[in-house]
Amino acid sequence: MEINSLLASKWYYTIEMKNGVFTEGLKHRNLALTRKLLRNIIVQNRTCIDIGTQEAVVPILLKKGGAQRVVGYDRYDLSDKIKALTEIYQVDFEYMAGMQLSALPKKLDGSKGGRFFDLVVFSGVLYHMVNPLGLMALVRGLCKTGGLFLIETAAIQNSKEMLVFNARGEIYGSSSNYFIPTTAWLDYTLRMLGLMPLQAIYLGEIKNENPIRLAILCRSQNAPCPLNQNDTWALESFHTYMFDTESQFNWDDLAENQEQLDYHPYDESVLQLKNKSLYVELQKHPRYIASSDETLLKLDSTM
Repeated sequence: MEINSLLASKWYYTIEMKNGVFTEGLKHRNLALTRKLLRNIIVQNRTCIDIGTQEAVVPILLKKGGAQRVVGYDRYDLSDKIKALTEIYQVDFEYMAGMQLSALPKKLDGSKGGRFFDLVVFSGVLYHMVNPLGLMALVRGLCKTGGLFLIETAAIQNSKEMLVFNARGEIYGSSSNYFIPTTAWLDYTLRMLGLMPLQAIYLGEIKNENPIRLAILCRSQNAPCPLNQNDTWALESFHTYMFDTESQFNWDDLAENQEQLDYHPYDESVLQLKNKSLYVELQKHPRYIASSDETLLKLDSTM
């Protein structure tokens, strides 16, 4: 497809197609959160997957950053746009689209590189899901033990572990937004799935219960890691069976796929979370101030 035809079509991201010529994207600021935390990760020669990739801004940036294998997945097939962008930005990555998320693990099993990755990016997806816990568990199951998992989502700052239903579109708009997680729910369920929160960053106002945008970087563990060591329910063995049968998330598979991925822990602009409550620490930390460039993909962009 010619660039002029592409420019005339609907775009999610604002992307430079040739010098000074950009697509008419939506310029959502949450992309800045994902990019900020990704800048703290050493991706050179690593394997990465981006879930909900849209027009593949994150895969393009990961490849430009030196990642070895990158997969971009989306349930909508935007192959014409992806083909043009890989040529314009001179990058090569695997694009898997036009299928339900539940079909992705099998598709990855049939690929040369398999289903397990050093880095999993799960940005702008959770609140669109009718089964948020089950499908988050499925995506989590793609992250090697010792690897890093980056989730970015709409969230509500609240000390109770809840999913808030977007009835009548009153909580988070009238598009396909279903459940908005509280920060306590995210903290608890990530740890229940063996994802230790390391860093967090947010946009918006946390002094009320309006949704914010929140990104959390986690380390993949080989077992659940509840914040409260007396929480025996999070460690119950029946969770293992349920997540395996309903979400294709298997602890034994992860035990056989381990890789330590490095990140930069000393960044004062992000919240440091290891062994700390996400809800409590967010109360103390200022929101991120995103630059306009962080919402765009330019020809000379780095992460």
